[in-house]
Amino acid sequence: MEFKRACTLDCFDLCTYVAKVDENKVVSIKPDKNHPYTKGFMCSKGMKHLDRLYDKNRLKTPLLKVDGKFEEISFEEAVNIFADKITKYTSQYGSTSILRYSESGDSSVMKSIAWEHFFNYLGGITTSKGGTCWAAGMEAQKCDFGGALGHSLEDLLNSNAVILWGRNPANTSVHLMKAVLDAQKNGATIITIDPISTETAKKSDYHIKPKPGSDDALAIGIIKKLLFKDKLDYQYIDKYSHKATEFIDYIKSIDMKIIYDRTGLSEETFDFLVDIYINSPCATYIGYGMQKYNNGGNSVRLIDALCFLSKNIGVEGAGANYANRIYPLLLNLDPFKSEKYKKNEREFFVNEFADFIKAQVEEPVKMAIISTANPMSQFADVLKSHQAFISIDFTVTFDMFMTDTANLSDLVIPCSNTLETEDLIYSSMNSPYLNYNPKVVEPDNILMDEFEFIKAVSKLIGIDFPDIPKEDYIKAVIEPVKSQGITLEYLKNDYINLQASSVPYKDLIFQTPSTKYEFYSERAKAWGYPMAILQCDMKLPKYPYRLITPHRKDSLFSQHLFDYEGIPVVYISEKIANEKELKNEDVVIVRNDKGSIEAKVRVQGDDEVVYIYTGYHQKHGNPNILTSSESSDIGGQVSYHETFIDIEMKK
Repeated sequence: MEFKRACTLDCFDLCTYVAKVDENKVVSIKPDKNHPYTKGFMCSKGMKHLDRLYDKNRLKTPLLKVDGKFEEISFEEAVNIFADKITKYTSQYGSTSILRYSESGDSSVMKSIAWEHFFNYLGGITTSKGGTCWAAGMEAQKCDFGGALGHSLEDLLNSNAVILWGRNPANTSVHLMKAVLDAQKNGATIITIDPISTETAKKSDYHIKPKPGSDDALAIGIIKKLLFKDKLDYQYIDKYSHKATEFIDYIKSIDMKIIYDRTGLSEETFDFLVDIYINSPCATYIGYGMQKYNNGGNSVRLIDALCFLSKNIGVEGAGANYANRIYPLLLNLDPFKSEKYKKNEREFFVNEFADFIKAQVEEPVKMAIISTANPMSQFADVLKSHQAFISIDFTVTFDMFMTDTANLSDLVIPCSNTLETEDLIYSSMNSPYLNYNPKVVEPDNILMDEFEFIKAVSKLIGIDFPDIPKEDYIKAVIEPVKSQGITLEYLKNDYINLQASSVPYKDLIFQTPSTKYEFYSERAKAWGYPMAILQCDMKLPKYPYRLITPHRKDSLFSQHLFDYEGIPVVYISEKIANEKELKNEDVVIVRNDKGSIEAKVRVQGDDEVVYIYTGYHQKHGNPNILTSSESSDIGGQVSYHETFIDIEMKK
């Protein structure tokens, strides 16, 4: 028997695949060759769902920590303990004494909203804001456009040029990479802007390497050159934007010498990029790494402004493509109105987790619940977070494996693999498709499905979480699109794309308060930056080398590195290798004030930064021991790339 499903990894592409089952066992998964987006290929990470389903190290039994050691307990005992702790802490300290943290380790709808609704019914708890992924850039586009919408991949065939600004689809989005290469064959000029010589850069026609964190200066420099060359259409600007005059006056005030110094780029490079943007259509794809600096939000806003001023918004083959957030606006993600039960709530910024836990003396966090996330691996300055996490009275992690977070927890509850659970899935990054995922095989215990676990706990503690089949819950979520002919049966049997247009903002009407592109934004003002500006207060680092932690090709964060043996690989330039008298395969200590890890040297080209791919576990030597827990200017994005280190040979 075969089942069509979609990958649940937190990814741009949301690939669909066909799972084949024989005698109640999944024997293969293959990319769906008939799907309009997947087109018969997917990345290695998605193919690993099957390996993870039957992995010998997968957790199958709940574990309770007793005197520092885990002991196996039954699922029924786990439900009772969970319910008892919830009841105890909420009655003694209030519902905000419960903290829940999640990310997108599994991006399925029910995996997320079931917990949100449960905690709403509980009365409201402590949750996070900001983020580890895309927070600064997402907030930037909300300030500028009122939302984040992207062009279809097919639209790249209409592009004269494609600029991949801090984006490496060779590692992170195989379908965008294929579309870019198709555009290149069709005559488009492909340009990568990145301080690292990525695989994408190697396949591009041009690779421009600004100094790390100077993306704001680069965008300003191009805009200033547009002004100098008299390439702006002021009638267009006045009609479709809000407070452009103030912004343009600000750009005029900036000395290009500052721009050249900040970016490390020549005047010829800026002239080249001006020509690219004015000979539109030019599609700009903005990466998430380039907003993981202190100036990340303003950098994205300035790139947005460049795209608007060069008339590359609302036209075919163009766009400021950062994300593609369609379905949260179309679906009913709280169909049973759980929000009305939420009387209390408290939030903390992700980058301030450790300080937040320590500071809550009068209203302490007594219980932390982690699902679809591994924060004790992915938080910056992670050892500080470890100390905060273990100081909480009782911690619970739902996961398939003994992650770094699970290992530090008091109760570990095994959860279902994506192939063992029914759900709904969409991406807000790129793919415009809405997918239904059928259950393919049964989990070892029905309570491994978190939806069923939540229902069992709800009954014990007496809250009003809907006691209905998951399929009925999903039907309620998709009810708003029923008017478009989308029923669950239709979703089960067809490919559904509800994106209104392959070219967003064609009418140049935006979802902002003014309905115009907003150079001056009241939303951004709340962050202290009503207008995008150049960051000038650059700090002098204590350590000589900037460390960047980009995404790897073979694992999404820590999920696919459980079988990795050894220590991280640290990539350094020939210049740094000569300075430190290092060569390939040398074992070094990478250190700063936060700690140190061992790593194996790989000498590679002339990149001005040191980089270690993210995802390594504590046992390997996690680079997040070293990373900065500062925050971006807007959005609360963790500024991972504001990390500086030194390297020395291991003695």
